[in-house]
This record gives sequence, structure tokens and C-alpha cells, in this order.
Amino acid sequence: MKRMLVTLSLVLIFVSSAMAADTIKIGFLASLTGEGSTFGQEQVRGAEVAIDEINAAGGVNGKQLELIVYDDRGRQEDVIVSARRLIDEGIQVIGGANSSGMVMALAPILEKARVPLVSPFASNPAATFDVKKKKVRPYVFRLCATDPWHGTVMADYLFKKLGVKTAALLHDVGSESSEGVKQFFVERYTQLGGKVFSYGYRSGDVDFRAQLTKAKATGAGALVMPSMYKEMGLMVKQAAELGWKPALLGGDGFSMTMYEIAGDTMNDSYWSSNMDLEDKNVQAVLAKYEKKFGAKEAEYTSVVMAYDIMYAISDALKRAGKYDGESIKNALESTKNLQLAHFNLTMDPATHDPLAKPLVIQQFRSGKMYYVETWTVK
Repeated sequence: MKRMLVTLSLVLIFVSSAMAADTIKIGFLASLTGEGSTFGQEQVRGAEVAIDEINAAGGVNGKQLELIVYDDRGRQEDVIVSARRLIDEGIQVIGGANSSGMVMALAPILEKARVPLVSPFASNPAATFDVKKKKVRPYVFRLCATDPWHGTVMADYLFKKLGVKTAALLHDVGSESSEGVKQFFVERYTQLGGKVFSYGYRSGDVDFRAQLTKAKATGAGALVMPSMYKEMGLMVKQAAELGWKPALLGGDGFSMTMYEIAGDTMNDSYWSSNMDLEDKNVQAVLAKYEKKFGAKEAEYTSVVMAYDIMYAISDALKRAGKYDGESIKNALESTKNLQLAHFNLTMDPATHDPLAKPLVIQQFRSGKMYYVETWTVK
């Protein structure tokens, strides 16, 4: 009994340290260094824009929000260390952690600590749903569309809208997200009657000429890239150097940094995205970013996604009334019809995914991204 009382006292101390009289601390995990640092740095800035705005409007139930950021370096071992630091400091809710692999590694730690996390881009279904146990991971949520949806939409659009019947696909064999998009792209594309030639690589590879040469020889009319921006930029550039000009189609690993690598060889490429860059609400967030930091954003989806995560968390905090992880988790799970910058959020309690989130198709031309249409699979 004495041990239980001591343990409870420690928990209360940790909670109170993170929820001081006039402040609620929100943890954030981002790749500030290492692979994916462009995304991570922009996510922190997007979160800061939202925190400033929320605090200027009175905060949450009269309390100011404070962002506590740790670098996860884009690696599972580092994200675990950083998450434990936040938990040890008494943080009761966390945003960030980009990849599905990182989030799956964190899930048991979050569950043991009863601290919820909202991820911007953990798109593999298993990030929020434990396939082996056949149940939702109770403390993990996401704001992005899932890999099955990205893969299905990309396949549907390529076959039906662009009329391409044979595709080459380059995928990262070590990435849960890349492999997930590949799986569902192939399933949908072949179901429609298309043919896919798949070629693997590993994260960090810089020479894709061998795979691209084989892909070109198949006569494929499209190059599909469920990859990260650096690899995709090199793929597009090297395909052009080989004299191959297929239709180009990628997913949410896109970054404007690609243009620095591939230049105008990216022209007329298509991208499935969580948001429409031209949407007025998205543009409003980016204008606030530019005002705060004195420069345009480098990666708009990361900025807006992190901004919206802060608003989703602040909404949950307001409705929870209490600021312990369990209460916040329950409030996140019951989120309904919450208007965020880039979409209207209703959280599916069975999967912890956004319910019926739309995906948009955008086209890149002359250094800019343009909205094409919102695509519905029928």
C-alpha cells in the first residue's frame, strides 16, 4: 500500500510539473537533424505559429501553452530516448514523430505511460492499429491519410485519369510507409487491369540508374515513387538523364527541396497530397509563418500539419477539462467536426484515423504546385 501511495505521489508530481498553474506543456518530437530534418524543422515552426496564436487568444481554459521540443534525429532509437525524456518530465500529450516505424516503436511506451501522441505523417495502418492484437493502439493518433488510401488513389488516378496502363514503381524496402503504398498501389492498379514493374532500393541510396534503366526497358508509361523527397528528386533527375520521360507520380514525401535537386525535370509531375496548397485556409497559415519567421516556408505540408496538430490537441484539452494523459486521450478520440486549416477532423475511434479524409491531386509546374482535383475512388 505504501509503495502504491509513493508511486501515485510521483505521478501527481510529474503531472503537476507539466501542468503548472498557468501553463500546459505540450511535447513535440521532430527530426531537427539527420534524415528528414527539412520536415522536422518546419513542423516545429508550424507548431510554434499555432501555439503563439492560441496563447494570444487566451490559451486553453485560461492557461498558456508551452511547446517542449526534442530531436528524434529521424531514428527509432533516438525517438524512444526523446519520448522517454518528455514522459519523465511529466508531459501528458505529445505531437510529432514522423514515420510509422518510429510511432510503432513508441506505442508500447506511450501506452504504459498513458500519454497520447498525435503524429503528422505516420501513414502505415499499423501505426495506430495493432494487427496482431486486432485492436487500436489506444494512445496513438494521426492526422494524415493512410498508405492504403494514398496507394489506392495514386493507382486509380494513373489508370483512369492519365490512362497509363503500365507503371514502374521504385520503393524503399526498409520503409513501412513506402512498402505500404506499394502494396496498395499494386493491388488497385492490377485490379483495374494495369501492369506494375517494381524495383527496390534502400534509404540513403543516391544512384538509381540501374533500376531506372530496367524500368525504361519495360516500356512503362509512368514512374511511381512512394518515397522521400531526396530520393525522388534524384530519381526524376536521373530518369531524364537516361532519356526516359514517363509520367511522374508521387505521394506525400514531396518537398519543395526536390526542385533544387531535379529542377525542371519535375515539370508536369503529379502528387497525391493531404492538402491543397492553394486553399485559402492553408495559405493563411503560410502567411502567418512568413510574418513570424521573415521567410517563406520550405515544406508547406509539414508546417500546416503541425499547426493543425496543435489545434487538435488544444481542442482536446479544452473539452477534457483535466490535463492528464488519459483524459486528453479520451477527448482526442471523441473529436468530431473540428475545422482545422486543411480539413474538417472527425476522429474514428476504431482506428484513430481521420474519418473519410480527402486526398487531393496536385501538379508541379515551373517551380510551383497547382491543385488539379480532389480524387474519389469509385
